[in-house]
Amino acid sequence: MRAALFDLDGTLADTMPVCFAAFREVFREELGVDLDNDAIAIHFGPSEEGVLRKVLGLDREAAATERYLERYARLHRDVPGLFPGMERVLQRCADMGLRRGIVTGKGPRSARISADQLGLDAHFEVIEAGSPEGWSKVERLRHILDAWGIDAGAGFYVGDHPSDVRAARELGLHAISVAWCPLADVEALRRAEPDALLTRPEDLLAWLDELRA
Repeated sequence: MRAALFDLDGTLADTMPVCFAAFREVFREELGVDLDNDAIAIHFGPSEEGVLRKVLGLDREAAATERYLERYARLHRDVPGLFPGMERVLQRCADMGLRRGIVTGKGPRSARISADQLGLDAHFEVIEAGSPEGWSKVERLRHILDAWGIDAGAGFYVGDHPSDVRAARELGLHAISVAWCPLADVEALRRAEPDALLTRPEDLLAWLDELRA
């Protein structure tokens, strides 16, 4: 194994509540309604810019994006850091000589906010963000592997959503599903049939130790 690739929201840190809260504030201002998480999540796939464009229209996207990012940065300060145990997981990946990257559906600006506030640059060589045009994780994962000259079979992708399993499978990466985020749908992850379904960062650490052994 040579490459360790990770999703960000719900995988490295509990940032999903921040995403939902920031969207909710913007939609309240723009639409005059309070949308619950499910009503917001149905638009996920594109980056935040794409979500706002889809809901509010192209002419309102730019201003709404700026408001979203301001709220995201402010609310993000309440995130205590990486999930407990993830520092050890990432250090173990480094000790094993694995190249490390993030592939997220977030836009590049919100991904940079998270990277700065969570100290992700200390652990990862590259962060590939999403696109306003739609779901693009397969292309982003392939881009990293090609740049590193690593075959997909020598890498794994860790994520908290069934779509992460599908992206890994399409490329031939080992698919690791994690369900330590409070919003994770364990049954949906199980139905996606990942190579491993883990419920604690300690379980991922043990999986890495088995891999090394």
